[in-house]
Amino acid sequence: MTALQEKYDELQKTFDNEKEQMEELQKKMATLWIEHEEMLTHEEAERERQRAADARDAAVTEACRVVSAYARAFLARKAAAATTNTLHRRRRERR
Repeated sequence: MTALQEKYDELQKTFDNEKEQMEELQKKMATLWIEHEEMLTHEEAERERQRAADARDAAVTEACRVVSAYARAFLARKAAAATTNTLHRRRRERR
C-alpha cells in the first residue's frame, strides 16, 4: 500500500505543480491580453489624431487656395484699373 500511496503522492504533487504553472500562465495571458488591448487603444487614438491632423491640413490648404484666388483676382482688378487710369490720363494729356 505504501508503493501505491507514494505513487499517488507523486502524481498529486505533479498535478499540483502543473496546476500552479497553469494558473501562472493564465495570469500572464490575462496581463498580456490587457497590454494588447491598451496597445490597440493607443494605436486607434494615434490614428484618430492623425486623421484630425490630416483634416486640419486639408482645411488650411483649401483656405490658402481660396485666399490665393482672391488675391489673384484683386491684383488682376487692380492691374486692370491701373491700365484704365493710365489710358484716361494719356487721353487727357493729348487734349
